Amino acid sequence: MDRCEALLAALKEKAIDGAIVLSAPNRRYFSGFSGSNAMLFIANEQRLIITDFRYMEQVKRQCPAFEPRIVRRTEELTALANAVKDTHIDLKSCRGRACLCPETGQTQGLPLQNSCINHRMRDTIRIGYESESVSVELYTRIIEAMPKGIELVPIDGEIARLRAVKSPDELANIREAARIADAVFAELPGYLRPGITELEAAAFIEYRLKLNGADGTSFPPIVASGENAALPHAEPSQKELKAGELVVMDFGARLNGYCSDMTRTVALKHASDRQKELYALVLEAQKRALDALRPGLTGSEADAFARDVIANAGYGEQFGHGLGHGVGLEIHEAPTLGARSEDVLMPGMVVTVEPGIYVPGFAGVRIENLCAITAQGAQNFTSSIKDFMIL
Repeated sequence: MDRCEALLAALKEKAIDGAIVLSAPNRRYFSGFSGSNAMLFIANEQRLIITDFRYMEQVKRQCPAFEPRIVRRTEELTALANAVKDTHIDLKSCRGRACLCPETGQTQGLPLQNSCINHRMRDTIRIGYESESVSVELYTRIIEAMPKGIELVPIDGEIARLRAVKSPDELANIREAARIADAVFAELPGYLRPGITELEAAAFIEYRLKLNGADGTSFPPIVASGENAALPHAEPSQKELKAGELVVMDFGARLNGYCSDMTRTVALKHASDRQKELYALVLEAQKRALDALRPGLTGSEADAFARDVIANAGYGEQFGHGLGHGVGLEIHEAPTLGARSEDVLMPGMVVTVEPGIYVPGFAGVRIENLCAITAQGAQNFTSSIKDFMIL
């Protein structure tokens, strides 16, 4: 079953007849298209990509399983509406015969059809869309363009569940992106020194990622030193690195659309006992979580393995984010590892494990590995040294 078939099978369980796909990551996931403008329509045997002249040749190369419709930008929604009209979805599939209801397991005849959403007589076509990435303005325009009898239904959850479990090809891309990031981290001890700025270090990381084979970065690299390291998502600044400071570096490579993510924390020239203590605590928290990862574990259970270590040492309030997140075509995607996450880990998922401690005005420490969930536990994709480094 290919990705489009898997999507339609998931949607059928909710009596949804097809899907409009607009967001760039989801377009790439289902079609292979990496351009900036396109709409996908997936229903029955129909695999349609609507785009403009700029991408006519690109669609032929990247999307062989999709029928291209090349139109002006102003005509895209009309083309989409026409595609929906052409689907010939049979809304009367139960008429005149009994059917088996997947919800009750009972045979449904004509008098009982309305008790089963999947088999009742419907006078509307239900089309899925990505509510999290479609603006109100665009939603309104789509509704206005559609023929009567079309109902738009959010399908963000169904797509997220499909994307959360990676194929062998996806895992290979993510693993190679992680290898590139590891190669760049190996170069940093020879580059980092007091006097260079956070921005200079971030630029060096981005430059070396591309020279090592990445298409680009997964996200703008974070380099945060001293008191700036206490900001989990600090933005690199003109601040100069200083001796005696901790430096947090969070970055990743993007390869064939797929991301990697890693964080390491180092000290420059010398380190205090408290800095060493914080680092050892975060390292132990990460080790506990990595050792515990396995299929069937919930995101909150995984989070607790690391959080308990940090909280028991008195730094629970200084670990304010979740343990990790899924990584794939996006740097943050399902599943979530956090105190309230009910996501269940499954083989093929790729997650970060990144506990941290952030002490305002003093320093921050974060250590992050990228790993895949397997039947045996967690397979590390990040191989960079985690021993405390004083450069």
